[in-house]
Amino acid sequence: MDYDFLVNGKPFNVSLEKKDDRYLASIGEKKIEVRAERISENTISLEMDGRVFTVHGAEVDGKHYIALRGYHIVVEDAGRTSAEKKEEADTSEESDGTITTPMPGNIVKVLVSEDQTVDKGESLVIVESMKMENVLSAPASGVVKKIHVSAGDQTQFGQVLIELDLEQEG
Repeated sequence: MDYDFLVNGKPFNVSLEKKDDRYLASIGEKKIEVRAERISENTISLEMDGRVFTVHGAEVDGKHYIALRGYHIVVEDAGRTSAEKKEEADTSEESDGTITTPMPGNIVKVLVSEDQTVDKGESLVIVESMKMENVLSAPASGVVKKIHVSAGDQTQFGQVLIELDLEQEG
């Protein structure tokens, strides 16, 4: 099966072929035997041509942020842009107004206060993870009901940061 990716903005085509408990990955003329085993929610053990690596990663807005041996890599599906994927996610998922962390990190700044009215897309909180800042925004217009974090707090994957009382459309 063929996949087209952007890796740090550069296009790559990867062909994967299942081979017992491993895959044979072809990138251009280079062939690599790969085996992956999930260690935790955001960590895998990756064996490539007999060498084992621990890979940490998280997905935000259709981009996969990967840390491998001191390198930070951004991988995304080259078939659609991140904006298209985000728009699709925004229209296909109903939000309950709970804003959670997409990956472990640190709260850099909370940009809103409780009882504040916010518009769809308005920035709510900045989370730093893997040396990159991510701005989390309101999925719809509403009122900030509860803030569970402050600047400097460490967060875990999926931790609730902010609760919004969303406006009902109709």
